[in-house]
Amino acid sequence: MNSEKPIRRKRMRDVHSCIPCHRRKVKCDRKLPCDSCNIKGLGKECFYSTPRKGEANVTTPNIYNREGVNHWRSSLRLQTRENKNIVPLPLHPQPKPMDYHALEDQESVLRHRGKGYRPSTESENGGVAAAPPNMMFARHQRGKAKFKGPSHWVLLAAEFEELSPFLFGKEQASDSINQQLRDLKQFYPVRAYRNYPFRGVSITPWTKEHVYSIVPPRDVADRFIENYFDSFEKTHRMLHRSVFAEEMQNFWNSPWSPNYEWLAQLLIMLALGCPTKDRLEDTRLIGTLLDGAEACLMQTRFMAKPTLTTIRVMTMMAIAKQIDLVSFDDSDGVWSFLGLIIRFALSMGLHRDPKWFESMSIFEAEMRKRLWTTLVFIDSQNSLESGMPLLLQSDDYDTPAPLNFKDDDLRDNSITDPTPEESDDVTESMFQIILSRSFPTVLNIIRRINRPLDAEGYRMVLEYEAQIRDLLQMTGKIYRSSKTKDVAFSGDMSWKDFQRMTLEIYLRRALLALHLPFFTTADAATLYPTSHWSALESSLAIIVIQRTLYEERTDPTSIEWFAELFKGDFFLAGLFVALGIRRKSFKTTTPPPENRLAEAEIASHTLDACLAIWASKVGISADHFKSHLTLGVLIAAIKSDEWKKPLAVAMEEVAATTIATVTASMEKRVNGGSPIVLPP
Repeated sequence: MNSEKPIRRKRMRDVHSCIPCHRRKVKCDRKLPCDSCNIKGLGKECFYSTPRKGEANVTTPNIYNREGVNHWRSSLRLQTRENKNIVPLPLHPQPKPMDYHALEDQESVLRHRGKGYRPSTESENGGVAAAPPNMMFARHQRGKAKFKGPSHWVLLAAEFEELSPFLFGKEQASDSINQQLRDLKQFYPVRAYRNYPFRGVSITPWTKEHVYSIVPPRDVADRFIENYFDSFEKTHRMLHRSVFAEEMQNFWNSPWSPNYEWLAQLLIMLALGCPTKDRLEDTRLIGTLLDGAEACLMQTRFMAKPTLTTIRVMTMMAIAKQIDLVSFDDSDGVWSFLGLIIRFALSMGLHRDPKWFESMSIFEAEMRKRLWTTLVFIDSQNSLESGMPLLLQSDDYDTPAPLNFKDDDLRDNSITDPTPEESDDVTESMFQIILSRSFPTVLNIIRRINRPLDAEGYRMVLEYEAQIRDLLQMTGKIYRSSKTKDVAFSGDMSWKDFQRMTLEIYLRRALLALHLPFFTTADAATLYPTSHWSALESSLAIIVIQRTLYEERTDPTSIEWFAELFKGDFFLAGLFVALGIRRKSFKTTTPPPENRLAEAEIASHTLDACLAIWASKVGISADHFKSHLTLGVLIAAIKSDEWKKPLAVAMEEVAATTIATVTASMEKRVNGGSPIVLPP
């Protein structure tokens, strides 16, 4: 430390006012919403960062209020009297062991159907297969237009037309249960970080002294930073570990020396690296770090003169939005936010080969390559999930992939290029090298699906299919034949496992988007056999990855960062499998040997395991609750005949089970871990 006056850390006092009143420094009556927010028209934005204890004027049940839990207990009592089988799904699912040999057999069968994945565009009668209709979701209601493109999950869910009344609350017979489902929103925090990081000027004076006061103690901060490098930095590479360690040491020695853009980077890294356990123990910690990162970013000139650091900060913020760390309904805004970040990157020339910048150091050139590769990756991934077109095309940039060498071989003052490793050695850079090879195909797929389709274009679909299959095969071969010794990640999985799974999910998600318009057509197995079987095989493979993550972990929370990055892909894959089961695409006969499961049984068990995993996550956000409910409704629709129950009855039972599951999850938090016991 310098000889300057010591920095005093501020105590983290409980904030009893609602957040809008606290920011405006006005009196709050502690209602929900409070009178002050109602008068200013901010009723929907009124929320509390801490539990409201002993308040007589709290009339709305919520997660922090024991009265809220008792309210749901009483509402469930009537349901359990009518149907004693209504119980919450397990919060820590233990699915039946998967017969992976049978699954491999099934994938092999699916892979070879449709003329070996290289069928022609001709239908069975010898004519050219008709082009599918242009896929989109377009709605205009009450002066508001809503649009989703051809890769969005809502287009697949729309195939279950008979479920529309139950999914959208239009079935009169289920008005009561639908109202109870809508009331579940009281269990989830009000959206506090909409439009992050552009919410307006904070009233808090974010001086460097104040920033230092909110940074956790050094041992805690170092643990959070280490967790960030062992997780997000493995799949979204933007930094150099040794160089950042030196910068952190300088920060601890002199907290006033870093500029605001570096401080913003530090705070958002701490937020992303905060383990789930710490996040639940101190619910205000993440909010404070996010506020600080936003305030520090606003004190830079990122709009006019962005730097590598400010672009890294905003990319990390996009990741935080994607995993619902910022807001529980803000993930749809990632695509728009990334468009701004991409334009900042273009203004710095990140899309051009560093060789055009004569005086640029080798270190800076590699950092630019890493950042650009991560930007294209996250932008294309969110384009697929949101169903929206890309700002970039494959011929808009010429930035090459990073070189295949280890971080220790690259120094900030390097004069000559480090010696690259052998082509089959998996260094930390190999992941981005494979990503860069896949970008031309994936970006062309996204461009293709957002244009009008025609029969002739199906030949291009087959070409893209073959290219993705080659990339999948190359990825598996490289990671299997790795000569380097695995570095333990968190016990039972290495960082290379997460990189391999990320690549497989990313490439298979591109296949699902490519084939979705053809998969949803009538008689797809006949007209478009490649699309039909490729989509089913890829969706099953994605769900198996999700299941493997949770089965091979003693502590499921240690992989939440990875599961949240790809939750949209896992959900969409479940919809594909559900539609395949509904269409009876899977064989019901048992292949040899006789103890193997039939295709239909494997698909059904896989989908049930997917539902159980979503049940364990319903307490995270309203989005997770909606995903769990949607999957439950689809499964009930598929199995209603097997259960010998009318569809309406099956839907009400699913809704009641979902209510019980959410209630159990929320009471477990209130009771500090003890599960709910339903009344008799």
